[in-house]
Amino acid sequence: MATYQEFRQKTRRRARQRRLRRFMVLLIGAVLIAAAIWGALRLSGKLPLGDEPASVPPVSDPGQSQLAEPTATPAVSHDYSQAGSEQPAMQDTVSAGDLSWNTQTRVAAPTLNMTVTSPYGPMIALPAQPMIDISYFDTVTFIGDSITEGLHSYQTSVFGHSTILGIRSMGPDAVVNGSTVKNRVTGEELVVLDAVQASAPDAVYILLGTNSLVNANEQKEQSFLAYYAKMIDMLRERLLPGVKIYIQSIPPVDPSKTTKLSNEQVERVNNELARIAVEKECYLIDLDEVFADENGNMKADYVQADGIHIKKPAYEAWIDYLARHVAYQRRNVYKEPNPLYIA
Repeated sequence: MATYQEFRQKTRRRARQRRLRRFMVLLIGAVLIAAAIWGALRLSGKLPLGDEPASVPPVSDPGQSQLAEPTATPAVSHDYSQAGSEQPAMQDTVSAGDLSWNTQTRVAAPTLNMTVTSPYGPMIALPAQPMIDISYFDTVTFIGDSITEGLHSYQTSVFGHSTILGIRSMGPDAVVNGSTVKNRVTGEELVVLDAVQASAPDAVYILLGTNSLVNANEQKEQSFLAYYAKMIDMLRERLLPGVKIYIQSIPPVDPSKTTKLSNEQVERVNNELARIAVEKECYLIDLDEVFADENGNMKADYVQADGIHIKKPAYEAWIDYLARHVAYQRRNVYKEPNPLYIA
C-alpha cells in the first residue's frame, strides 16, 4: 500500500506533467496564431514585401513622434450552429484612426460565448494551488447526492460550517424542476435552489451524476447533460454575480464490484461536463486525480463493497484535494506560501 507521502509525490508529478502539457499546447497555439497573423498582414499589404522599405508616418513636431494608427482587427469566425448558441453582436470594433483603446478607461470584461467541440477534462481542470485555510469552506455550499451526503456521515468536522445539500439519489433534474427533496441528515424537506440561495454562498461545489448514469443509455446521458447545463444557468440567476461555481467530475468506479456504471461512460460524461464548465464559466475539479488508481479505477482502499460509494479515507483525501484546488482570490487565506499573492 502506498504511503501518504508516496501518494502526494505521485499526485504532484501528475500535476507537473499536466502543467507541462498545457504549456506546450499554449506555446504551439501562440506560435501558430502569430504565424497566421503575420501571413495575413503580408498578403494584405500591411507588411512590406522583399526589400521594400516600410513607410514611415510623417512627424509634425521634430521633438515628438506620432502614434501610428492601429490596423483594424480581423474578424474571427465562430460556429454558432449548435442549439442554444446565439451569434453575439459585433460591438466596439476598432477602425483605422480610432485611438480609443489608448486610454485609462476600465475595459469591460468580455462575455464568454463559445462552443467546445472536443473537450478533455484533465486539460481543462483547475490546477493545484497552495493549500487554503479550511475556513474558506465556511461560506461554501455543496450540492450533491449520497456521496456528498457522506460529508455529514463521516463527520468531516473541517466542513462543520458549510452548507451541505447532499440528497440521496438526486440528479440535476430534481434541481431544475424544483422538486421537494429530503435531507436525510437534518430531516428537512427543501427545494434545492431555494436552499442554495438562502445559504448566500461565496462558492458552490456540485457533484452529481453517479445516480443519474446508473444503467443509462445514450439518450439518458444527453438528458442528464441538458439538465446539468440548465441547472448552472438557474444557479447563476439566483446567486450574486461574484459567486464561483465549481463542477466536480464524477468519481470512477470499481468495475470488479459493479456493472451498473462503467468508467468509460464516466470518462465520456466527465469530458462533457468539462465542456459545460468552459461554456458556463465554471471551474472544473478533476476528482480522478484523488480517487483513481493507475488503471483509472476507484482505488481499492477507497471504495465501498458496491463499487461506487467511498469510505472515510477517500473523504479525507477529497477534502485535502479540494483545499489545494481553490481558484485564486486576493482575499484567500493560505496555509502555505502563495507565489500568486501580491502584497
